Amino acid sequence: MEFYHGTTLSNARGIIENGFRPRGGAVWFTTQWNYAKNRAEQKARRKHDRPIVLKTELDIEALRGSIGNGKIRAQGGIAAINERLSIQLPQSNFFELLACPIALAKWVNHQLGLYSHNG
Repeated sequence: MEFYHGTTLSNARGIIENGFRPRGGAVWFTTQWNYAKNRAEQKARRKHDRPIVLKTELDIEALRGSIGNGKIRAQGGIAAINERLSIQLPQSNFFELLACPIALAKWVNHQLGLYSHNG
């Protein structure tokens, strides 16, 4: 099933490098893109960062089998997973809010350690 995770650009980089790590007891996902977008925007305002929505496929029953039933709460389109998840497990696409070519170019330059070119 398709789920979303609202976060910030700096946290998304950490997720790519280290996987999803529970904060506050769990990693939270939702089936509602708008809810994840709102959470990402809230987090971004607090941290003065860019909002990012990660899109992923999660098989809740398969996860229950692999990490244990007690580590997953899923109800009403929300999934809370109290376990570290590698980025390979949920295949993510976090360019949902990087649709602007300038924002995407800045992110690519940062990832490659390049300076932005104005002109």
